[in-house]
Amino acid sequence: MGYGRTMSDTVRVLLFATLRELAGSPMVDLTLPVESTVSGCWDELCSKLPQLSVQRQVIRPALNRSYVGWDTRVSPGDELAFIPPVSGGWGG
Repeated sequence: MGYGRTMSDTVRVLLFATLRELAGSPMVDLTLPVESTVSGCWDELCSKLPQLSVQRQVIRPALNRSYVGWDTRVSPGDELAFIPPVSGGWGG
């Protein structure tokens, strides 16, 4: 372990659309163990915001602006986004 490195670190989580509405915030910082996955981050987020837990089946995770799988490793300082399906657009 290098200088300044701890057993846990912060991951910034961005929330969009209905997730943002349910959470009441567009962003959450999570402190997680260094060896975390996207799935572990989601679980930790849902422990803090249980109203989000019913949404996992339809969520697409993205890590550092690229879509990833739930088992992808997350490193300290990463930006993680959970993106629900969205609809809409111009109807004209």
